[in-house]
Amino acid sequence: MEDTKKPSGNNGLIITLVVLAVVAVGALAFISGKVADKQTVKVAGAPEVAEPAPETEVADQMPEITPGNPVVATLGDTEITRNDVIAYMRNLPVQVQQLPLDQIFPAALEQIINEKLVRINAEKVNLDNDPVVKKKLAAAKKEIVATVFLKNAIDSRVTEENLKKAYDAYVADLEEVEEAKAAHILVETKDEAVALIQQLEAGADFAELAQEQSKDIASAKKGGDIGYFAATEVVPEFAEASFAQEIGKHSFEPVKSQFGYHIILVEDRRTRPTPTLDELKPMLEGQIRQAALKDMFDEWRANADLAVYDINGQEIMPAAGEEEAAVEAEPATEATDDSAPEAQ
Repeated sequence: MEDTKKPSGNNGLIITLVVLAVVAVGALAFISGKVADKQTVKVAGAPEVAEPAPETEVADQMPEITPGNPVVATLGDTEITRNDVIAYMRNLPVQVQQLPLDQIFPAALEQIINEKLVRINAEKVNLDNDPVVKKKLAAAKKEIVATVFLKNAIDSRVTEENLKKAYDAYVADLEEVEEAKAAHILVETKDEAVALIQQLEAGADFAELAQEQSKDIASAKKGGDIGYFAATEVVPEFAEASFAQEIGKHSFEPVKSQFGYHIILVEDRRTRPTPTLDELKPMLEGQIRQAALKDMFDEWRANADLAVYDINGQEIMPAAGEEEAAVEAEPATEATDDSAPEAQ
């Protein structure tokens, strides 16, 4: 409920990252099998406004996308399919998303070909014993071993028992939250809202009016329905009306907010249900992993012969007050027989 929530060079061996990055949006269109005729793909989050497809020379050059997974290039006995290019495109930066498909797809295909050419020719030269290759392989092996070790160590903490403990602790701290379920029609002026209320009182269908008249596009598609929400999740004016109105009734006066005028139909109110373990599992797993990582590093540091110095290699002195605090925190030791004062 957006309106009620708070506010190529053909022979180049290397195609630059900028050229490579332009593939992202085209990839999404190919993956879904739905490429808009004569249009570039829009950035997510753009207003949902129907626009005519521009008549461009680029669009005229773009062939119709047929179903299947055709071979789009061959290199010796190796076939490169459209899906190979799509998979490559999906790994490119997503922020560059606006170039036409007739530029995007060939650029990605060319880079795949270039990479395969490098591999083919590199295999012809025996570099297995090259010092640089051996050094890089050894470094890569260390990184892989460390990564796998860390992953296994963290994964071992994500047990059903630990998940259940984390879930129980999480739900125990949850406060009860009252929710309302409502639908609304949003218009720009009070006169429009009053006219729609009159139609509702005359028997008009709320969902149909929402689909036809509401300026909140997202909810209008669902007959105005915005689902369940807490009072803190919507603007104050909307919350006040939603939690005060009679269930099953629409507002008889327009509700003004920063977005315009709302006609609200309250459908239900309830206490928010406790989330299930399955619903919280991804979040809880993330928390367990973070805690496990911190615990492991704390333990490793405590048991390591570790010394850290400042940027000049000098001993790092405690900040003012830290040393005194550390001394005060030390437990008092009992006097021994040797140190005890003699009785007078």
